[in-house]
Amino acid sequence: MPWKITKSGNRMPQSRGGSRTKIVTEPESLRIDARMERRCLTTAENLASEFRHYTPPFSLGPLLKHFEIARVTERPLDRDACLKRGSEGLYIEVNSLYPMAIRRMAIGHEIGHLIVSQSSTGGHSHWGHYDKRIEDLCDRLAVVLLAPSWAVSRFLEHKHVTHLDGFGKSILKEAALFFGMPTEMISPRLAQVNTTRSVLTN
Repeated sequence: MPWKITKSGNRMPQSRGGSRTKIVTEPESLRIDARMERRCLTTAENLASEFRHYTPPFSLGPLLKHFEIARVTERPLDRDACLKRGSEGLYIEVNSLYPMAIRRMAIGHEIGHLIVSQSSTGGHSHWGHYDKRIEDLCDRLAVVLLAPSWAVSRFLEHKHVTHLDGFGKSILKEAALFFGMPTEMISPRLAQVNTTRSVLTN
């Protein structure tokens, strides 16, 4: 696995790493409506467009740099990951006991929290994991970041998948490895993008 040495001297997984988390912060509630969700998802899609010249699984390095996350460290935790603030700024701790695909999703999920905070009004940090709707949205944002619609569509075209029921377990397993994601997270993403492709071509 490729590693990158951060300024603090810690090793950070550069390209294969990931999702549900917790952070110590003030328990503020955030009203999530359809407009807010669209704003967050659009932000994630725009960020993921920067990967167009690269091959999956995409390095999370550019996203970490964009959000000024100083480092990612791995150690045993009681959750997938957590976003924290230290003397050097923001950093992410990831559960070292989990497989790489889960660690990648966890990092994407934490970045999702930053997207939600950035997209919300009032300038509050919505990093807590007390709101199920925010948690679900952050999972969706992680999926968009790790498996952008254009990349999934390209994968399906390469596999000659043209129908809604055109992929089975072998395709799901291949897609999970290709995007560096858990099978249970890539499966609905394939179905979602495939449905959109079918609607557009009919």
